[in-house]
Amino acid sequence: MTKLNTATVVIVDTQSYSLGKYALDRTLQSFAADEVMVFSDRPDAWGPYGVTAVETISALSDYNRIILNSLPDRL
Repeated sequence: MTKLNTATVVIVDTQSYSLGKYALDRTLQSFAADEVMVFSDRPDAWGPYGVTAVETISALSDYNRIILNSLPDRL
């Protein structure tokens, strides 16, 4: 497993929950992260990962708002 220095893995998903969780699980098998941040409208879909609740993403501007406005406050 590759160890990254102070790495935070972030995923924003309001559509493909099982695929997103699978990608997150696979990423964490290969890279040791110091923190995992999930932004989703379905906290129940992410198993053991803590979730920051967001509204369903229906446009690129919604995604950008999460990345540019919400994410920096949590890093």
